[in-house]
Amino acid sequence: NEVALRRSERRYRRLMEAVPHGVKELDTNGIITYANQAHHDMLGYARGELLGKNVLELIAEDVRRAEAGRRFEAMVGATTPTQSFITRYRTADNRIIDVQVDAVINRNEVGEVTGVISVATDITERVQGEKRLRYLAYYDPLTGLANRTLLNDNLREQISHRDERDSVAVVLFNVDGFKLINDALGHDAGDSVLREFGARLAKMFGSHDG
Repeated sequence: NEVALRRSERRYRRLMEAVPHGVKELDTNGIITYANQAHHDMLGYARGELLGKNVLELIAEDVRRAEAGRRFEAMVGATTPTQSFITRYRTADNRIIDVQVDAVINRNEVGEVTGVISVATDITERVQGEKRLRYLAYYDPLTGLANRTLLNDNLREQISHRDERDSVAVVLFNVDGFKLINDALGHDAGDSVLREFGARLAKMFGSHDG
């Protein structure tokens, strides 16, 4: 009955408010009709400021916004009942954060699609950590130059795609007197020389990979 329905709705709202991730409900036009406190906190909005916004307004980049729009249309059209994807949101203070979005369609008592329920998880730190690991795998952290792994990868690619008339060359540089600098002035001075050497190489040959 109606009383039981209201009681169930209150329990649902309390549960959603306890979730540490951003939970929101959208109507079939993508308008946010509910967002929990965690979602407002994640994006830097005061309580209630997300309500009435189109969910696509939160997405930071045009390409990602178009992709999210296609996903939403597939959901409200009932062709794809669930979606899980990574996108980027723009916060109230204009920061960009990476989010994992997990969404499911919402249906009424007779099975009609009435909108979408989504959970947004801020994964910015995870994404930045993964980027850092990828960087360290292919670049020297001291000079910022490509390391041996990236050199070998680029060499294999160049050799495999070269024409018979093309040639591939490798240039070896040596820093004269570098051991003397390290021994006489210490490793900090040696590191400074390597950083300067790397900066000059990058300026001379460009900053392409390898």
